[in-house]
Amino acid sequence: TPSGNNTHRPVIRGGLTNASLHSRGFGRPVQGLMHQHYVNYLLPAPRRPENMGHQQANESMTDGRVGPQGEEPQRGRVEAQRGRGGNGRGRGRDGTPEVRKLGYKTLEGLLEKEASEVAITLSYSTGLKNLLDDNTMRSDLVQLVCQVLCKAFESRIDRKIVLHLAGIVKDSPFFRNGLPYHVTGMMSDCEQARREQYPQHLSNIISLLSEVLNMFPHSSIQSVSMLVALLKLTVNQLRASGVDILDNTDEDLERVQGLVDHLQEKSREGTLRSDNYSFLAADEDAPPGEEDFRTMSIYPTTEEFHLDQKPFLRPNIMSQSFPNTRIYLDTHFRLLREDFVRPLREGVRELLSILHSEAVDGIPMKKRHFDDIRVYYDTRLILPLCTPMGIAYKVQFNSRLLEFVRWENSKRLLYGSLVCLSMDNFETFLFATVTDRDPKLLKQGQVHLCFSSDSRARLASVQPSDSFLMVETTAYFEAYRYVLEGLKEQNENDVPFQRYIVECNTDVDPPAYLRVEGRSYDLSSIMAEGQKKIPPFNPLTPHAWPDEEKMGLDESQLEALKLALTNELVIIQGPPGTGKTHVGLKIARALLENHEAWSNGCPMLVVCYTNHALDQFLEGIHGFLKEGIVRVGGRSNSETLKPFGLRELTRASNFRKNLPQHLRRAHHEIYTQMEAAQELLKRQSVQLECSLRGVLKEDFLENYISSQHWASLCLQPVSVQGHQKKKMKQMAKKELRKTSAMSVEEERQIRDVWILSLKDRWRLYRLWVLRYRSYLRTEALASEKEYQDAAERLNEIRRREDLCVLQQARVVGMTTTGAAKYRQALQELQPRLVIVEEAAEVLEAHTITTLSKACQHLILIGDHQQLRPSATVYDLAKNFNLEVSMFERLVGVNFPFVRLNYQHRMRPSIARLLTPHIYETLENHPSVLEYDNVKGLLTNLFFVDHCHFEEEIKDGRSHQNPHEAQFVVALCRYLLLQGYKASQITILTTYTGQLHCLRNLMPSLKFAGVKVHVVDKYQGEENDIIILSLVRSNLQRRVGFLNISNRVCVALSRAKMGLYCIGNMEMLSSVKLWSNILHTLREQGQVGRALTLSCQNHPDKQIHVSCSEDFKGAPEGGCDQPCDYRLDCGHVCTRMCHPYDAEHKKYKCTKDCPKVLCELGHRCTRRCHQECGKCQVRVDKIIPSCKHNQKVPCHQDPETFVCQEPCQKTLPCGHPCKATCGESCTTQCMVKVEMQLKCGHMQEEPCYISRDHKREPNCRSKCGTTLKCGHPCPGTCYGCCQGRLHKACTHKCQETLVCSHRCREPCVRDCPPCSVRCENRCIHSACMKTCGQPCAPCNEPCEWQCPHHSCTKLCHEPCDRPPCSVPCNNTLPCGHRCIGLCGDPCPKKCRIFGTFCTGTQGGVEKRQKLLCQDAKEKQAGV
Repeated sequence: TPSGNNTHRPVIRGGLTNASLHSRGFGRPVQGLMHQHYVNYLLPAPRRPENMGHQQANESMTDGRVGPQGEEPQRGRVEAQRGRGGNGRGRGRDGTPEVRKLGYKTLEGLLEKEASEVAITLSYSTGLKNLLDDNTMRSDLVQLVCQVLCKAFESRIDRKIVLHLAGIVKDSPFFRNGLPYHVTGMMSDCEQARREQYPQHLSNIISLLSEVLNMFPHSSIQSVSMLVALLKLTVNQLRASGVDILDNTDEDLERVQGLVDHLQEKSREGTLRSDNYSFLAADEDAPPGEEDFRTMSIYPTTEEFHLDQKPFLRPNIMSQSFPNTRIYLDTHFRLLREDFVRPLREGVRELLSILHSEAVDGIPMKKRHFDDIRVYYDTRLILPLCTPMGIAYKVQFNSRLLEFVRWENSKRLLYGSLVCLSMDNFETFLFATVTDRDPKLLKQGQVHLCFSSDSRARLASVQPSDSFLMVETTAYFEAYRYVLEGLKEQNENDVPFQRYIVECNTDVDPPAYLRVEGRSYDLSSIMAEGQKKIPPFNPLTPHAWPDEEKMGLDESQLEALKLALTNELVIIQGPPGTGKTHVGLKIARALLENHEAWSNGCPMLVVCYTNHALDQFLEGIHGFLKEGIVRVGGRSNSETLKPFGLRELTRASNFRKNLPQHLRRAHHEIYTQMEAAQELLKRQSVQLECSLRGVLKEDFLENYISSQHWASLCLQPVSVQGHQKKKMKQMAKKELRKTSAMSVEEERQIRDVWILSLKDRWRLYRLWVLRYRSYLRTEALASEKEYQDAAERLNEIRRREDLCVLQQARVVGMTTTGAAKYRQALQELQPRLVIVEEAAEVLEAHTITTLSKACQHLILIGDHQQLRPSATVYDLAKNFNLEVSMFERLVGVNFPFVRLNYQHRMRPSIARLLTPHIYETLENHPSVLEYDNVKGLLTNLFFVDHCHFEEEIKDGRSHQNPHEAQFVVALCRYLLLQGYKASQITILTTYTGQLHCLRNLMPSLKFAGVKVHVVDKYQGEENDIIILSLVRSNLQRRVGFLNISNRVCVALSRAKMGLYCIGNMEMLSSVKLWSNILHTLREQGQVGRALTLSCQNHPDKQIHVSCSEDFKGAPEGGCDQPCDYRLDCGHVCTRMCHPYDAEHKKYKCTKDCPKVLCELGHRCTRRCHQECGKCQVRVDKIIPSCKHNQKVPCHQDPETFVCQEPCQKTLPCGHPCKATCGESCTTQCMVKVEMQLKCGHMQEEPCYISRDHKREPNCRSKCGTTLKCGHPCPGTCYGCCQGRLHKACTHKCQETLVCSHRCREPCVRDCPPCSVRCENRCIHSACMKTCGQPCAPCNEPCEWQCPHHSCTKLCHEPCDRPPCSVPCNNTLPCGHRCIGLCGDPCPKKCRIFGTFCTGTQGGVEKRQKLLCQDAKEKQAGV
């Protein structure tokens, strides 16, 4: 600022209604609102004039006009509250609920509560509003109200609730009238007791004004400016009368005055039009011409899309300290924002340039490929949805151009992805994020979007027929959004460890909690097994520590443990296999067992970059801590941690009962508001839908018609005759399909609407309706805003509920993105101890937002020589050091760290690939020398060289190499045949495209349990055998990120026993690192064109394999020799040589069994591996009881055999017995005989029934009586009670329905709606409903177009394409030109006459003048 002017110039920044105040909820759905409600927009029902009777209402419906029918308002639920302090409700004399004002004691009680509880209680207290409406408030009560409000505004986690509370205060009579009156009265107050309280009271008032002005700069400026002027006079008057004003009062008052002056200046300039801004002092460190990073929008701006401006960026400083904390935060914010914004900005610029050049090169934009964005055409907003997180929109896009996309595996339109919609070449645009992703709906071109707060305000002007161009950035917005918001909100003074992070000081102090005298640690829980326990000791005393043997650690691991427990910022580097996770768990256990030294009631915070790493670390903690773990986030795959998920804990049945009363009450109040807003949206949707049907009655449009036109409209000169109504309705339907409306200028020139032509009257009508619908749309948006605000406030209540769970935990685990998302909760939770696992993979900005100002101890565990943080923009990663983590940067400035030196994973031959090419030294632990050799292969390490080229994936930038994929799958199968378990083998690849290719080649039945991963997702993992596919092989010799040593390090360091790699080694040798590695491999003969298979059973047999086909030489995993193993049964194994099941204990011999089963010499008829059992050969034997000769199984005694000869006995009824000789004779004869029933009919029944006179059967004879419909009765004699009652007719009705189909129901019923499949269809699809149901409208773009005109409407809407008058150029099958017009379907028959031969008679041709097509048909018939 210029000299002599000490007033700070405030700077506008995106404020509380911007993205910074978006819901940062914990992702838990609203109870009772789990399903989504499909909402259309609605309009308020107009009042019907009192003099309009039923007759007029009926006439209005018969003349083609439709009036929107509003639903009757539903009465909201009112919860009676009694005994709740100042919020109790009683009943007035008229029976209405009476709400009491907040009392003095209630307000005093709130001062003892936390700021958050005060804000929530006041925000939803109906008594507060009544209190603020009182203009006769006592002076002491005014002071107390100001004090309580200042306390509420101190809450930083509940910003939406605080905003709601500030809005109540700002609009109250207390703020506009009562407080100015009170401030004026302070100057003349003579009571000494009150005057002594005025200094603090003035400070409270100034703080209150500052908060309200920051949140509502536009609507509060007038009231605040008046109060500031009064406060200046009051302060001077009180100081002159001897009152000691606080030192900072004048400074604070001047700061508020500076804000007021700045806002008034902006108001005069016309730029201060809303409350969408908040303010802060100007930043001296901002670069010239650049705004402060806190004022920058997270989203791209119009200028960034259209102006060729280079953003201001500072590189991440690698070799020295930052000038100050502000520049440190500014640097990381701008770099991270540029990494997110640049792909979208460059992609949109490329798209705009193509739009301008499309007419030049003639290549349609839909056939273009974009690297930085994904484009979706013909995008339309279908309808809004009420979701638990707020208002979302169902959006339809053209999916026909994306049929090649595999939505289940695609990265397109992931949850949280950012899209930008525009219909004017990005002069204006809307931003939205994906809220729901269903692959089945995506195939149909549907996705759910939630618009940003700024974009929601512009939705009022969007029509259902508006078509947008939607672009999606390749940068995943969810990973940037919360971190950028956190950096903007970060206070420089609240950044912990500035001495090390910003100033790069290398003298590290012990944690503040450890400097207390008398601190001691008990490390008995992490001692090695079998060692004697040691007494507690002070960890800051070096000689008190036990040695490596007692701790069960090697030298470097013990050094890491000491450093972690004694330094407040610790860096532990763990190269592959050195046990950094093991050491990390030892550190965590030691600290948790001694939590009384550091916790102060706060949990330990564990942060990891990936969900998988977080699950692994928390599972390790669960091994020694069975309770007190809370895992934040819903993407855990661990069954062990499932009961500890935050979502599971908050869904417990007794969870809500234990919450504080103010949270339960606020949850109920907001939930009720959401339900009311949802019901209002439903009613409005019905009304808006009615406005789109038919002609609206003039009463609904009265407010949108000028008074002059309304007067002339009411003087209708001509009445409509009855015979004209049908014609008018047809004309009205035609006019309603049109969209052209009269302009406002044309409307102003009209005096009398009846002198206009009919066409112009319709255009004028459409103008009125357009205004009406705009009003309805605005009303609907207001309801949407009310629902959205309630949803956001409910999310803040949920965050408070979640905080109650987190405060009870001992360990809280979350990812870095989750930590940024939950940063407000972490600021409230104030964890003193933070452990960051895989810290070298985390961008520094993510680490910053993870830390709270209360953090006293930070432990970073990782390896910067393995995977680094991933940046979207390569230029920023390389030229601005964006991909350098805090871990790596501090190591680079010589910050003290410990590196673990002994690797416990890889056999020495594999470890040799890393040392010295990547690590200078890495010692082998003795345990890695004891591994067995890999079975079936001549070497434990081999790189297969090939020259088969890669293929590029159409959707995205990934690659695949089918040759490598087939080789890898064949090698995996071969290793499984060697007897290895599937869990011992992992296939790694460097590209996602190759990952999907591999999975498609691996049937789940054969390869179940084999892990397939990309390298980047496998850091921290290991397995016995690793098969690596490098993919890249091309003429351009592009190796991609295979030239990054960090990724190479991870890829080559995952194997314990065997590592097998396939790639184009000749191409990779151009990279220095790979050249060195290949040199090491060639020295040992471990690289070549073919891998050598060695048969375990025949060691002299070797097979050289260079492609998948070569593995057929070992079909069973051995070689091409027969097995020749003699089985226990004496047979020889019929398989080819196989190494698995060497003892043939699982082998089943399939030859015939040679065993003799009986004395007669019968052989077993089963297979050799089956149990023989008893002899089943049938032989002749005499049955002793009946002397019949029967075929009896050889092993069976004839006495136990049932003779199968027919029985020769006669039953008592005289009929022969039907049983066999060996069975007992039947007691119920089943021979059919005729019997006469009581009704006189004769029918056949079994013999035993005819002889039972007590149980007569039912008569089955047909009734035969003619029914009233003329058809015979379908019932029986018994069923119709011998003609007294008849069964309903079952004949088909066969009446013709209105749709011309015949009724298929029985003739006795009324004809229902037709159930035949609907025959209507359009060019896109067919209606799948029944004929009697209304067809669903087709929402695809209309295809009716010609080279001269095209329709812009949806398929189900009336076309707006004018008829084309250009003659059609098509040729009919007969060879003549079509006589129709362009765009119309060509006729099936040619209309040209000609003379044609139709046959011969007496050798003379018969000729006739016919239409061309008729003549050809006649000739074909002849």
